[in-house]
Amino acid sequence: MSAFAARVGAAFVLVTVACGPTPRRCADGCGPNGRCDEPSGLCVVATGGGTGGGSGAAGGSDAMCQPPCSAATECRAGACSPRYAALTVSVPARVGVISPAPVAADLVLTAGANRSDPEWLEVVFAAGAVSSAPLPMHRVDAGHYAAELSITLAEGECTVSVSYPDAGLTAAATTFIDRTNPSVEVRLSRPPSRLAADGGVNEVDPEMPGAFRRDESVTVTVDSPDPDLAGAIISVAGGNSFYADAGCLSRFDGGSCLEHRLDLWNQPMFAFHQTVAFEVRARDSVSNATSTDGGRVDVTRHKWRREVPGIIDSFALKRGGDLIAHVVSPSSVTSWNAAGALRWSVASTATDGRLMLGDQQGEARIYLTEVKPIGELGISVLGSNDPATAPVAGLFPGVAGVFSGGLGAPVLVSKNDEIAYFPVRHGDALSLFAWNRGTGATSSADAGQHPGTHLVVNATTDNRHIFVPMPRNNLSGNAGAFVFTFPFATGAPPELVERVAQPAEVTSVVPRTEQLRLFAISDGGRPSQVNATGEGFVSLPLAVAAPVVGPNQYFFNESRAPAPLAPTLCELRFGATTPTCVNVKSYGGAPVLGAPAGTRRTLYVPTMDDVSTQMGHRVTAINTTTLMPEWSTPLSVNGVLARPVSLDCSRDSGGGKLAGRPGVLYTTASIAGASPATILTAIIVDSPGVDGDAPWPMEKHDPRNTNNLTTPLGEFSCP
Repeated sequence: MSAFAARVGAAFVLVTVACGPTPRRCADGCGPNGRCDEPSGLCVVATGGGTGGGSGAAGGSDAMCQPPCSAATECRAGACSPRYAALTVSVPARVGVISPAPVAADLVLTAGANRSDPEWLEVVFAAGAVSSAPLPMHRVDAGHYAAELSITLAEGECTVSVSYPDAGLTAAATTFIDRTNPSVEVRLSRPPSRLAADGGVNEVDPEMPGAFRRDESVTVTVDSPDPDLAGAIISVAGGNSFYADAGCLSRFDGGSCLEHRLDLWNQPMFAFHQTVAFEVRARDSVSNATSTDGGRVDVTRHKWRREVPGIIDSFALKRGGDLIAHVVSPSSVTSWNAAGALRWSVASTATDGRLMLGDQQGEARIYLTEVKPIGELGISVLGSNDPATAPVAGLFPGVAGVFSGGLGAPVLVSKNDEIAYFPVRHGDALSLFAWNRGTGATSSADAGQHPGTHLVVNATTDNRHIFVPMPRNNLSGNAGAFVFTFPFATGAPPELVERVAQPAEVTSVVPRTEQLRLFAISDGGRPSQVNATGEGFVSLPLAVAAPVVGPNQYFFNESRAPAPLAPTLCELRFGATTPTCVNVKSYGGAPVLGAPAGTRRTLYVPTMDDVSTQMGHRVTAINTTTLMPEWSTPLSVNGVLARPVSLDCSRDSGGGKLAGRPGVLYTTASIAGASPATILTAIIVDSPGVDGDAPWPMEKHDPRNTNNLTTPLGEFSCP
């Protein structure tokens, strides 16, 4: 008898072959306990690990299984036994057809068995008599299989069967195919109620009475009778898209509800009136989706308007948003809050006045230069927190006569707002007056005789010098003196120390930085960037009105007597010598430069529809990059003038700033007649207040009308 080693599977077994009888060949069959040794072609019998006998019968307790077991079984005690006891399958209770359905299955091992998982199982979908072809579901972990499979069968109950054919295992679960898109109802909130009191504040836009305001929010509600509304996207035509959130109650029994509050000021709006349309795309929990018209709302920039008896000739804003105006015919100083409600009104004796607000210990004092009915010149100071208190007043002895068109606004330059300066034209004389509020002392510096009809405009200051616009024909014989500068000290009268000669009459001048860099507008002459020695002229055919100084450029109107095709609004970059001018039909007063809204800066400019008749007054928003209009207000109703007066932040009912909100532009339209009146209007603009980065963003520098380069702008700028 001979012996040799043979490899069986992954192990060696000792195989004995009898030396007596002729070995059995594989071709004759090896029997239940033998196997074929392919190299020799002979039948061999595996032993149990010893070298002992046996003549071809089973040699041990773990005899080899012949034929070999399949992967679904394993050899135990000489027999192929099932590896897996069961197959389980899980599917969601409901699936859609838009996205794949998740199907999972697990092969459960027989106790004591070892895994030999197949790479994939078969899945079949069946609905009624219709079945899908078998689809593979691949192994993702030991014994665990998963797939996301698209179901193309009809809506209704569906049986999902998973099988492992080699193991003879099949398991099934039932789901429901949902092909129906969700049903939704879109509702839009209503605008807040509006005040429409006769003779008082009127919040109703006469051209769009049911509109939302630009600074308000609209709530979009997406309601569904389906219980599984999972999401909704609200798109604004020409704007942004938003996800609706949970938090509302469905009006349907068992329904579901989503909503979103849309802040209208975050949407682009290049118009005074606009209709905003919504589209809603909703989906259920299995990704069935539907799109529907979400409706539309009207939006207006109109905030409020009120008719004020008399003509407003000067106007300023107090910290906290109160509006304070000097009104003539009948004469008063009147205040309204930021919502347009009347706060107080006190009688005034001024027939002509210019108003400015100081700021001392948290109280905005009201400084009013006055021409009295008897032709005397005076100045008054009222405390705006207690206007009923008798005002502190000063008269200028020996100064009487005609002041028509010759009174400038006060400028505060000394410590604690003690001294107020203002230019005056009385008769043919031009003077700078000073009044010490603490001592009552008055003084003046005479700029000479100036015959004619020149109108005095504001003096300006950098808190070290006062700059006074000068007309032609002063007594010194220097035709066309440009500006006087006055140093000062507390209690000291103004003194003429410097004069810069220019060949034109100056109607406005603003300092840019400290006292040496100036910009002037000349009536019938040219605007100039100059230093104190008169260097740096810039030529233009004609230029009037006060300039606005932005972060790196000047803006001004070119013409007082507009021609139909003449350029009107000009921009001059710092360091440049040639301005860029465009015809936007601007006229009269200076523009107002608003704080950036995003990356966009906007000028608010008085314009007119018909420059030949000077009719059709509006306020137009001008893009400072393109110098092109973005939108205009409606025509001022019966108004003979519409111009920006002041620009402020959006504020709450207590006057606190609302950061991130659009600002408010206040304008006036004067109505002449037997009973003159002024329409005071609040307009919602995109700029969140005045431009705090601009050296001189409006005609009198800031909403308090201080005409002082050093006055902080932060209280009226809230980005």
